[in-house]
Amino acid sequence: MSAGAAANAILRLNLTADVTTFTVSDGAHGRLGQANNDDKLVSELDGDWCTREDQQCSCPQGSVGAGADIPMSPGEVWLALTGGLKTATVKVTGQSVSQLCARKPATRQQCAVGTWTTTEVTANGPGLDLTGGAGVKMKVGSSGIVTVTFDGMAPIGGLYVNEAVTAGVVYTYEGSGGYQLRVAESGKATIGSQFGKYSASGKLTVARVTVPFELPLSTAPAAGQASGAVDTNPFGGKDMTCDATTLTQTGTGPHGQKIVWTWRRD
Repeated sequence: MSAGAAANAILRLNLTADVTTFTVSDGAHGRLGQANNDDKLVSELDGDWCTREDQQCSCPQGSVGAGADIPMSPGEVWLALTGGLKTATVKVTGQSVSQLCARKPATRQQCAVGTWTTTEVTANGPGLDLTGGAGVKMKVGSSGIVTVTFDGMAPIGGLYVNEAVTAGVVYTYEGSGGYQLRVAESGKATIGSQFGKYSASGKLTVARVTVPFELPLSTAPAAGQASGAVDTNPFGGKDMTCDATTLTQTGTGPHGQKIVWTWRRD
């Protein structure tokens, strides 16, 4: 399915396969409407979804595809797609659970498989100078299912500057969540099929006045003064390097800041 630049497209789908895989082009926008009203943004779809009636798509432990399910209701859905400055595409394919479990991940993705703990999170660039974030736990399954637990992490803190204010900021993420990870040999990672319940909370301090904030990241778009100080995608960046002991995810903030998550293998 495709939508040209500044154009719209809509398609009715009937999800009958055990596993439905969406491959979404960069910059694609739109929405998938389901009968249970659990709509999903196109930007969240990229990856594998369990669309069996019984919602049982787990691969056996020890198999290549071992990992958690990411359920989606089977049956009829409507996919609406909008092209921005260029043509947007969504490819939809179906497969059986046995095919999913036998799929071989890329070599660089195999390196990421295992359990990890953050040693540091940094955000540097226009308007931000932040560091901290040790103690986040991550498990990467061989199927590419990633689960992240934020509870108990060390705070991230430093300086936040915008047109209106210079402030000290300190915050943590809470809860847990995850996503479907695909890593090309170039190191570019695709993060899709996000799930879970996670949020951020902390304090902004301006001229000796401290203001607490909470951002429910998994259930609503981040808004307000604090949203510019907090990385609203707490799942690391899309460029990944990995070796026997260290995994690094590097991404870009909304104003070109460099955001780096550094993990130590457990």
